[in-house]
Amino acid sequence: MNLAVIAILMPTAVNFTSSGISEVILQNLSIAVAIVLILVYGLTLLFSMKTHSYLYDVGLVETDQVELAEANLIGGETGVNLWLWVGVLLGATLLVAVESELLVESLEVATAQLGLTSLFTGVILVPIIGNAAEHATAVTVAMKDKMDLSVSVAVGSSLQIALFVAPVLVIAGWFMGKPMDLNFNAVEAQTIIARTYALRNVRRFAIDGYELSADVHCQVYKGLSGASPNSDRAISATKGQVLTYQNQLVDALYSSTTGGVTAKFSDVWNGEDRPYLKPVVDAAGSIWNLARQSLADEQNFQQFININRGFNEVGWKTFRWRRESSMEQLTKDLQKYLEVNRSPYASFQKLQGLQVVERSPGGRILKLSVQTDIGTFNLLKDEVRSAFSAPRSTLFYLQPVKKDNNPLWGYAFVGGGFGHGVGLSQTGAYRLAELGWTSKRILSFYYPGTTIRVMDSKVKP
Repeated sequence: MNLAVIAILMPTAVNFTSSGISEVILQNLSIAVAIVLILVYGLTLLFSMKTHSYLYDVGLVETDQVELAEANLIGGETGVNLWLWVGVLLGATLLVAVESELLVESLEVATAQLGLTSLFTGVILVPIIGNAAEHATAVTVAMKDKMDLSVSVAVGSSLQIALFVAPVLVIAGWFMGKPMDLNFNAVEAQTIIARTYALRNVRRFAIDGYELSADVHCQVYKGLSGASPNSDRAISATKGQVLTYQNQLVDALYSSTTGGVTAKFSDVWNGEDRPYLKPVVDAAGSIWNLARQSLADEQNFQQFININRGFNEVGWKTFRWRRESSMEQLTKDLQKYLEVNRSPYASFQKLQGLQVVERSPGGRILKLSVQTDIGTFNLLKDEVRSAFSAPRSTLFYLQPVKKDNNPLWGYAFVGGGFGHGVGLSQTGAYRLAELGWTSKRILSFYYPGTTIRVMDSKVKP
């Protein structure tokens, strides 16, 4: 049992104590641990049922081997119809599976109506109900002064879960292409945000005859084919819950990866700032003080963007990046963008240079100067990301690149994050959940001053 506990905790311990460990490595480690545990379980069965079965004949351990042989308890004919009892076992297993499914469905409804938490239901209620027969058996044999058998009943099921059931679930999830994921808090936080976004924006496209689009313009939605047990459980556990600020649904913006710091609304778009959408250093610990070291300063920013440890998103492929683009490619990207937007500068033929003119205190580019053969103009905020294919966010700085005897072959975009960076980081939320943060704490971190509450008539859309 000690081996099982240590082995199951190993992937979590590695992830908690190390930085830069990718999800693929952790999944491979989990699969390796699961295989080892299943092998140990098989060897345990071999030991207890074949090579040393006499040690597990409760109440007969102290009996002399000769007496056991005479009693036909070792190597004797039992006269048991093996296939009959295998069939009985399989039939009972199927019935229990159906009963378990019915139990889970009814519990989801009952716990929601009674207001019971998922933690109480999963840790206390379900084990008591599910193991009622086992508990009764253990107590009954203990009352008959057969403590060895009572302990065997109690410990046996625990070993089966730790050495067999949990590892099989990990391997089965791997085979089905759905790795086992126990970070429910991150999924619950995402569920609350997605629900809030949908309810706040449900009338956004009413004039066009629809509500929301199922892509990155609004929210990616793959229909029933994209459903998973984790998301279904999170939906049930957070039924009706939304994120509010002063009894109003928040502007529930979120992105894949922030790059280490979230952005405020006006860093990306024009419009009034939201008090709960402001720059937050995306780290569980204290890494950078924005009040003392503003990222509007170019030197501070370059120092910040070259820190690769301690952030929630460390190890994720879009946390830090460096992407080079030639002047030829930059010219093509920019011409296409300007033509679509009918800019008077769309007719330029030569791109002469790029320069960051202004940053926000959170490090996002507010103004990028573009020098061409017909004049200089500025790209503002998220226009920068739209105009060029190289940057994955507006959280970057430029490095001139010399190549092929060309003093300005192009530029390297050195930055972090993927997307606009406003609000919750999906990658960061996942890491915080691994650290044990609740969905409430995760949302309070990314949206300061907000409150989770059940949607009712008092909440303004």
